[in-house]
Amino acid sequence: MEITDFKQKVEEYLLEDPSNKDVKNIELDTHLWDNGLVDSFRMVGLITFLEDLLDLEINIESNFITNFHTISRMYDTVVVQQLG
Repeated sequence: MEITDFKQKVEEYLLEDPSNKDVKNIELDTHLWDNGLVDSFRMVGLITFLEDLLDLEINIESNFITNFHTISRMYDTVVVQQLG
């Protein structure tokens, strides 16, 4: 999956959350935690979404939470490293 497709799908998922209703766009390097787009509760849903989207299991123990702070880091960690 190309990064543009990945960004679009993750962005759509995050913007579906009613608590993100005032957000119009999420850039690749937008810090999702610092901007309130993700918290510990919503992270669980995001990881489940990514697993379903990419048809793989994300090993949380081997992935630091900082790898999920931006869409770009998620892509590098999950798509590039795990799917090659």
